[in-house]
Amino acid sequence: MIKYQLLILLTTMINMTDQKPKLIYVGDPMCSWCYGIAEELAQTTEHYKETLGLEIIMGGLRAGGGEEWNTQFKDFLKHHWEDVGMLSGQPFKFDILNWEAFDYDTEPSCRSVVTVQSIDPDKALTFFKEVQKGFYLENKDPKLVDFYQDICTKLDIDFELFKSKFDTPEMKAATQKHFQKSQQIGVRSFPTILIEHNGQLHLVASGYSTFEKMKEKIDSVIR
Repeated sequence: MIKYQLLILLTTMINMTDQKPKLIYVGDPMCSWCYGIAEELAQTTEHYKETLGLEIIMGGLRAGGGEEWNTQFKDFLKHHWEDVGMLSGQPFKFDILNWEAFDYDTEPSCRSVVTVQSIDPDKALTFFKEVQKGFYLENKDPKLVDFYQDICTKLDIDFELFKSKFDTPEMKAATQKHFQKSQQIGVRSFPTILIEHNGQLHLVASGYSTFEKMKEKIDSVIR
């Protein structure tokens, strides 16, 4: 019995060692700092595409919404967006802050990424970026399923299939599992980027970072 347990332990350790290291990106398409880091993250994933896997976990920044759309909240958003734009160079459109009403519910945008992961996971990160552009640069509403039609067309994703899955209980439940996993691994702010190597999680970035800084941290783990 002891020999059998030892064999299982050794097999598990070998499998953990042999596993390809992977980046874990925890974010939300309607998180402004996630939008800020988008190009730096894209450069990072491109640089390590042959050596690192990639897991995208939805964090659910304001899942469920309900925040009162008043002057105080809109001023809060405006200042954050201006800070992100200044640091990252990402462009913003502020017209949405003049809308009389808007429910800043980020669950549907997170669910859209989870839906694409179920259809064509290799396109999930690019889709994520396009959702960010649709919201921050075009001020469209990601809660509406038609928001995603042009994005699906651009990325050659079957929109009718996407549409048939997007609002299902299965996709909603899958999205909640993402939120739960984010909490289980201890993520409390977005974006958070981790690297999993030999069964251990290492922090690469919490909040905005650059390709150079992320590369330095990743190399220190996998070298």
